Amino acid sequence: MKRDDQVLKKYGDIINHARPISKKHQPMSLRNRAAQFAPFAALTGYDQALAEKARLTDHRPVLSEEKKTQINDMLQQVFINITNTPDIRVSYFEPDAKKEGGKIITLHAFVRKMSIDERYIMLEDKHRILFDDILDVQILDTEE
Repeated sequence: MKRDDQVLKKYGDIINHARPISKKHQPMSLRNRAAQFAPFAALTGYDQALAEKARLTDHRPVLSEEKKTQINDMLQQVFINITNTPDIRVSYFEPDAKKEGGKIITLHAFVRKMSIDERYIMLEDKHRILFDDILDVQILDTEE
């Protein structure tokens, strides 16, 4: 009982009074009051790491020799018509920077440049696509 006597001695003048209520401010919600006592997360980055682990990626498709030949023929046609800025639809595999796999992207764009030595096509927005990543390519508009 010694502890209780100390509390009564120290706070005896206010222990039975009602809690003061402000006339100017609304009472703070329990959620906001709790937030004051949790200014940091103990596991910083945990949610992001968990989301990254759960994120799905596609496997790189394996192309048949016939498909590779078809893509090569189309790229030759693009190269022949490069001065006309060929309009193409291209599907390609974009490797993921953080984990194994990647995603398949399909774009409709005009070809701005093509490098046979460095093996890429550059689209009108300066986006480079490596020949080895191309899964399908179609020329949509050719002018002879």
